[in-house]
Amino acid sequence: MEIDKFTQSCHLVSPLIRHLGVAMKFADIEYSAKVSGVVRAGKSVNTLEDLLDRDIQKNTIKHFSSSSRMLIKIIFVCNYNFICSCATMSTHIENTLMDPVNTAYKQTAAGALQNLPTKSLFFKRLKVDEASAFIWMQMIVTALAPLMHYVDNLFHSWKSAQELLYLL
Repeated sequence: MEIDKFTQSCHLVSPLIRHLGVAMKFADIEYSAKVSGVVRAGKSVNTLEDLLDRDIQKNTIKHFSSSSRMLIKIIFVCNYNFICSCATMSTHIENTLMDPVNTAYKQTAAGALQNLPTKSLFFKRLKVDEASAFIWMQMIVTALAPLMHYVDNLFHSWKSAQELLYLL
């Protein structure tokens, strides 16, 4: 997969993280930095396979700042947002993001989420109505599902990359 196409899909996620408020501020900063890191790495290689190959050849795959680690962390956030978007689209009755975000958070991490906005405030911050947000989240789900599957298979296809997954 070309790095440009990958990072374009990743950029769909940024506004969702950013508009969840203070609770996700640091996640947004870290996510954006990781995506920027992969964009920078894309200046010397064209595909995710090449990116992973380069880290394996240089024996940097397990280094803290390696492109491979950045890729794993990006996929973690994409997975979180995929789950959150699916859960948000399935809760039409409530005006809270707590349940969808909790569901996603429990499936990808753990912790307290006290400062989340309501669903309507979240949509207001995004400057969209619920119907538009639903369409946007459907685009995210559609874009991220094959992307996450692809990267997961990519990492599981190399022994060194599998070892990295166990470190995280």
